[in-house]
Amino acid sequence: MIKKIIAAALAAVIASAACGCSDEGKTSLSPLDSSSGSDSGAVTSPPKDDSSIPAATILTDASSKAEKTTKATTAKPKPTPVAVEMQPIYDSAAWFSKVNTVTSNEELKAAITKLDELINKMGSNVGFAYQDLTNGVTISYNANKEFQTCSTIKVPYCKALLENGTDLDELVTISKIYQDAAPEEGHLNGSDLNKQYSVRKLIENSVRLSDNTAFINLINKYGRWVFNSMEYKKGINILLYEEYYFAMATANEMLKSYKDIYEYSLTDERGKWLMQLMTETSFNEQISAALGKKYSVAHKYGSDQETNSYSDCAICFAERPFVLCIFTEQRPETDEANQYFRDLASTFDKLNEVILS
Repeated sequence: MIKKIIAAALAAVIASAACGCSDEGKTSLSPLDSSSGSDSGAVTSPPKDDSSIPAATILTDASSKAEKTTKATTAKPKPTPVAVEMQPIYDSAAWFSKVNTVTSNEELKAAITKLDELINKMGSNVGFAYQDLTNGVTISYNANKEFQTCSTIKVPYCKALLENGTDLDELVTISKIYQDAAPEEGHLNGSDLNKQYSVRKLIENSVRLSDNTAFINLINKYGRWVFNSMEYKKGINILLYEEYYFAMATANEMLKSYKDIYEYSLTDERGKWLMQLMTETSFNEQISAALGKKYSVAHKYGSDQETNSYSDCAICFAERPFVLCIFTEQRPETDEANQYFRDLASTFDKLNEVILS
């Protein structure tokens, strides 16, 4: 009898190990990391009645991407806070909010030196804003200059529709085709004129594929006021004007808008779905190219060849999540331009690690 009990106990232990029931090594990095995940690569859209969808239903693939950080952050020893030496901050071309402690003043100085090199390279043709969403530390440069938002405005607009309770199954007739560029794979084009697509489909295309036709038909259907009024209520100074489908904005204001998107995703299933779409964008040559192998990056890029505008706004799910918005005036989508974004992103990733409070 005793032998049978021991054998049964051993079998239970072996079965538990085989099914991976232990929580050891698990890490919670972001609101996306709430389900086991799927490797299929497909985005799970909200069903027709999406008011009570469990987060795990929406976020299967995004959760899998968030698990890229295989090293458990809980296993890392906590760094010893060091009182900051302010001189490197005072000397920097960038503006820093108050910094109290760092992991190392030598590392802080090296990161600021690199940041200033990148600022000097672009001068007035770059504006950026960064904020650590845990400790509130903010770093910015030229952040009150208005730049063309280009497609970075698409996510805040779609967020306004979602938060406003727009019916995702409502059909929208395609009344206008964006003609300024040859349509890319998956984009709506001339053959879709007068066809109908759901709001869900148009939001997916706008965010994941940066489909201009999908975006402008959402605006034609629902107008600009739904966006303008919501940004105003949140204290964000960004406006969409009549006869113009994009906007002008500063890095500071766009950071507020993307922070608002992050906060929306923490409490609303639609917000989580939007965040998932941002992790599945088809163009990933800027911030996500630099940081996407370390942790999940939800972002939206913008590009306009006529005005030499190139931008990227990202929510980065590091151990301490942060928002980073970068606007530049340079020839977009070149190797050199992409590298500039990657270098800035890597520098802010280092600052995020070094600055503790």
